Amino acid sequence: MSPQRDRVWPRPKRTPVRPLIARSLPLSQRNKPRGPRLAAGNRIHSGGPAALSRAIPRESCSETDALNNIKGIIRYGTSTADPTTSAYSYTDSCSDEAASDLVPYVAINASDSYAYRADEGVEVQVTENALLWTMNKTSFKTKWENPTLLQVANHNQTWTAKERIIHLPYEDQWVYLAVHSPFAQDHPMHLHGHDFWMLASGYGNFDSSQTNSLTLVNAPRRDVAMMPASGYLVIAIKTNSPGAWLMHCHIAWHTSEGFAVQLLERASEISYDYETLNGTCASWKSYVAAQNVTQFDSGV
Repeated sequence: MSPQRDRVWPRPKRTPVRPLIARSLPLSQRNKPRGPRLAAGNRIHSGGPAALSRAIPRESCSETDALNNIKGIIRYGTSTADPTTSAYSYTDSCSDEAASDLVPYVAINASDSYAYRADEGVEVQVTENALLWTMNKTSFKTKWENPTLLQVANHNQTWTAKERIIHLPYEDQWVYLAVHSPFAQDHPMHLHGHDFWMLASGYGNFDSSQTNSLTLVNAPRRDVAMMPASGYLVIAIKTNSPGAWLMHCHIAWHTSEGFAVQLLERASEISYDYETLNGTCASWKSYVAAQNVTQFDSGV
């Protein structure tokens, strides 16, 4: 319900990292496996008739039924025979890829100073009928009937606490975002609208005394990075992409339970198609009324 034109402003092009061979991929990461090994954990032979593609959730990160029987078949040619390829062995861990293995081809350094910094502490809030994740003690909840982009288009200047708006009105400023959690669970953090610089991650608390240890020289640039269990993640962006961008845990039900904030970046410069936006939202309101749809979670 947000026909926002993603990434229409000049910004560094997304560039690949130097080739990385991995036998497993961190939870909820975005990756584009290529070459003979089409997917981590599989042997794919270009001359063979078929191969199994396996999705094996890491037991240390999740509880999944039929753990070793989530498979698809990739076929080469017309053979219908069942494949006999075997899985690689791998280390079961929620850990992210080592930063030293994620070196961008095009070097872009992060700034050692920033115009805005946000520290987002993660907590759990238990109500009578729900468990909610919070960032800075507030659980995110969007308005289906009046989403952020429509409010921007209608020149709204007031926001509820639950909409978790972080205002970033100025062009080409550096922003540091530090997310930290006391809970013994890893969280893959995802940001829309940007590839962020991954400045630091680790266990324990992050504070100003650690600023000198941030990786600023050609740090990994990603749109998902793991915040370690009982740890922190520090990222940086440059305000060169006007939009209403969600930052959230990439575990779907955590986002559903409110684990998110919004970066409202250069709101006066956001590009959108108002007719399509307004019409889509009007159609949604009609559908909700006709089908008696109730929003029972964060709305994401």
